[in-house]
Amino acid sequence: MKRDVQNTVDNLIAVIEAKKQNIFTVVEKQTRKSLESLTKRKNKIEEQIAVIESSLEKAEKLLTASNAEVVQVKISLEIIFEGVDQVEPTDGDPEDVLVRLTFVENQKLLNIVNTEEIGSLEILHQTKASQCIAEGKGLEEGTLGSEAQFALTTRNAQARLCYNKHDRVTVEIRDEQGRECATELRINDNKDGS
Repeated sequence: MKRDVQNTVDNLIAVIEAKKQNIFTVVEKQTRKSLESLTKRKNKIEEQIAVIESSLEKAEKLLTASNAEVVQVKISLEIIFEGVDQVEPTDGDPEDVLVRLTFVENQKLLNIVNTEEIGSLEILHQTKASQCIAEGKGLEEGTLGSEAQFALTTRNAQARLCYNKHDRVTVEIRDEQGRECATELRINDNKDGS
């Protein structure tokens, strides 16, 4: 009897140990998957940061170059008109009117240069394929030699309509046996995500 109790206890301990190992294995596997997913997301975010930083550097260079060009034009104009602002009598008849030249700024142009933006940065939302929706009869039924229409709506990770001019949409048409069918495609891109 004592031996049976000991065997039962040993069996229970072995079962508990096996379950414990199984739980550890599942947790370890899930942790590994989570870490891989987080690493991929981190890499994507780092790539996006690099693109944004590059865009900002280009914009800063453009702004710096533009400001330098405006300053250079101003300096050139000052040199050209230096001394022109003086009154000088003309040769000849003493009753001739004195000639006075002066540079008059184009205030409208200066205001435009000072207030208008030379451009802006636009954040492109990434299209999420799993959120995109394809609808229409052309997806379910089609006849050889006739037109089949459907609409594709691109959406971002939050399922909001989005448009990114760099997105590339591909279409594969297959028959009932799963064989690829060659056909002519006509795409009407509304440039709004549809």
